[in-house]
Amino acid sequence: DTDHQHIHMVFNRVSPETGKALNMSHDYKRLDQLGRALEQEYGWSNVRSPFTDRDSGMDRTIPSHTNGEVHSAKDGEQTVVDYRRGLLVPVFEEARDWADLEERLGKHGFALESTGRGLVVTDGDIRTSASRIGRQYSYLNMADRFGKTYDAWRVDQGRVGDPLETVIERLTSREATFTSRDVAREVYKVTRSAEEHWKLRETVLNDPRLLQLGADADGRPRFASVEQLGAEYRLSQHVTALAGAPDVPVSRRAMDRVMDAMEVDEQRIALHSMLYGRGRISALGGLAGAGKSAVLGRAKEIWSESGYTVVGAVAYGKQADDLGNALGVDSRTLASWEASWALGRDRLTDRHVIAVDEAGLMDTRQADRLLARVHESGAKVVLVGDPPQLNPVGAGMPFRQIMQEIGAPVLRDVQRQRDTWQRAATVHLSEGRADQALDAYDKHGMLHWHADQGGARVAAAADWFKHRQSEPQEVGLMIAYSNADVRALNKAARDWMRQSGMLGEDHLFRNSYGRTVLATGDQIMFRRNDRRQEWVKIDGG
Repeated sequence: DTDHQHIHMVFNRVSPETGKALNMSHDYKRLDQLGRALEQEYGWSNVRSPFTDRDSGMDRTIPSHTNGEVHSAKDGEQTVVDYRRGLLVPVFEEARDWADLEERLGKHGFALESTGRGLVVTDGDIRTSASRIGRQYSYLNMADRFGKTYDAWRVDQGRVGDPLETVIERLTSREATFTSRDVAREVYKVTRSAEEHWKLRETVLNDPRLLQLGADADGRPRFASVEQLGAEYRLSQHVTALAGAPDVPVSRRAMDRVMDAMEVDEQRIALHSMLYGRGRISALGGLAGAGKSAVLGRAKEIWSESGYTVVGAVAYGKQADDLGNALGVDSRTLASWEASWALGRDRLTDRHVIAVDEAGLMDTRQADRLLARVHESGAKVVLVGDPPQLNPVGAGMPFRQIMQEIGAPVLRDVQRQRDTWQRAATVHLSEGRADQALDAYDKHGMLHWHADQGGARVAAAADWFKHRQSEPQEVGLMIAYSNADVRALNKAARDWMRQSGMLGEDHLFRNSYGRTVLATGDQIMFRRNDRRQEWVKIDGG
């Protein structure tokens, strides 16, 4: 709530005098009562809250909108929560039990999910907390109504499977190591009583598939799975074997020609390392804009002229399109390649080079399987990425491990920006010094300050429209943190386009967001593919 003056209060739960922890039972209600008392004592304006103070006679009804939703409602738009609230309140009200609720939601194209402490309604794309649809539909309220929690019901139905297996899978699939606190959190999600909790927690910690590694910096025991440690060991063995294999010979004429055309010494060194680095495995790290893609493109040119087939691999589909277009090669996700290899298709040979872009997104088990396939086939693998930029969703960070083992070069001379100060700012951002980067942009007049968020939104939309008029072939992008700001910016942009005669007649459409107004001249971005409808997402619209 940046549009109103307010106070944030932080306190220590443990008393420094008695050493006892404050009882947090009903803390929201007690803090609400404190807030009411402070309002009356200091003559502050009353604000609405989720609780009712019958003694004061003030209305404490739950607000029907968040701040962002109120702004959108003022603009005449229907929010996602509004749309789903109107559609799903009858569903929740009429449901007799968990099975009935799931069935009723399914008829409207929604599914119910549990976060362990909350319920979420999703259409596969957008997730909405059930308590946003109605506070009476919160996790605990629905558990009281149906006699058990959603997770406990799923356990009874055999939907969760063996609780032990579920907990171990959740613990080991995302993190290479974890603590007993992580174990307790996952056990809580699949147990129904304190007795079950402690029994399962002890079983998990003593499971032979897990090993205690020692303690972390805070003194908490850390654990890892035997499977994860095995994947890390095998990965190291694959790296050693590939690095010790003979280099992939390339055309000297092609290499000399490409080298002579390169102007940046750092990129020449990186290219030489990529071609003649360590046997049949190469890696290249670099800051954003330092020229990693340019070096990979030059290397692809040399390999192709030398008679090799270059293919691309990435973690996600959009990146596959970008890599394929940049190199002019067959590029797919790692999952797609693995599926093809499992069916005996598109096998790698010793005449293949597989280039993995954004390799920092590979987890350890993916890297283990990939390098095993490369080693078996005699192909060459090239890994390119920026380790600090993005981490894998799965467990482990193998790209960093591989770079350390083979001694990979790192590009640090930013080429994307022309001015020296902009290059320095990019380095600051990549290394976590955002304050210094923003100071540099501010000093050079590249940050524009406004009195409030409303003024900033108006100015951003106006600048976007000016850019669109002056550079119609260029892409202008407005970025905002909250969905409410995104909606406000989109509306302001449409208002500019409407005033200039760039839009046709408005038409109302319904989708998973609620109601959307579209006209001829609008640009539409599809958020996901839907192959059942025989159309796929199109880049840029």
